[in-house]
Amino acid sequence: ARPRTLRKSEQLRQGLPNHAPREQRHGGPWTIEEEAYMNRIIHYFNAGLLESAEGMTLRGLLAQMLDCDPMRITKKFAGTSCLGKRVYRQYKETTTAQMAVAAQDLK
Repeated sequence: ARPRTLRKSEQLRQGLPNHAPREQRHGGPWTIEEEAYMNRIIHYFNAGLLESAEGMTLRGLLAQMLDCDPMRITKKFAGTSCLGKRVYRQYKETTTAQMAVAAQDLK
């Protein structure tokens, strides 16, 4: 049996990301700006400096922050640069100031 799809109101109540409809999401070739932004996200993800990403996969986080389909991320990182299933964990040594700098950079 196929799992039931949640309505947007149910997603919001459960704290799930509220994605734009598929036809409104970013797609197609990657722009220079998208690649630069994506590289900064990956840097902060690997450094453990993201405020509200605990437990998210890198693929899911990139799709959410770039407002695109997760499959677009998968296709971008196919082969040797595969993302795998990396899950975000904040480092214990991370300070609030470091996280604020990362959040400001990603705005």
